[in-house]
Amino acid sequence: MNDINTVTLTGVLGNDAQFKVFGSGNEIAEMNFGFKTRQKNREGVWTDKSHWIRVKAFKLPDFIKQQLTKGRQLVVNGRLEIDTWEKDGVKKSQAVVMANEVWPMRGRMDDTQVPLTPKAEPAGPNDNPF
Repeated sequence: MNDINTVTLTGVLGNDAQFKVFGSGNEIAEMNFGFKTRQKNREGVWTDKSHWIRVKAFKLPDFIKQQLTKGRQLVVNGRLEIDTWEKDGVKKSQAVVMANEVWPMRGRMDDTQVPLTPKAEPAGPNDNPF
């Protein structure tokens, strides 16, 4: 049995995407991507906690590349990988989402936006076909 490694996040870009072109002509976009989780604290009050992760994406269409600016809300679908490197003799690692798909959402971050190019509409709580 193969392991499942799928990540889907909605969140906001913390900076403009940085693009790098390799000698082979392949291009990669690298971005800092922020998202929130909501949880109850010990007093029973709901609080938001911010998280940041690095996202890398290959072969993005030009119309999407133009929209990868700071503050833009996105849907990212991909897989989790661990980048490792050594700096000053110290081994370091960082979780990274290798994006298969990036969907810009209309405007800036708010709770009512819809992706510009969704693959499928998400199911609502009453959309159970069974």
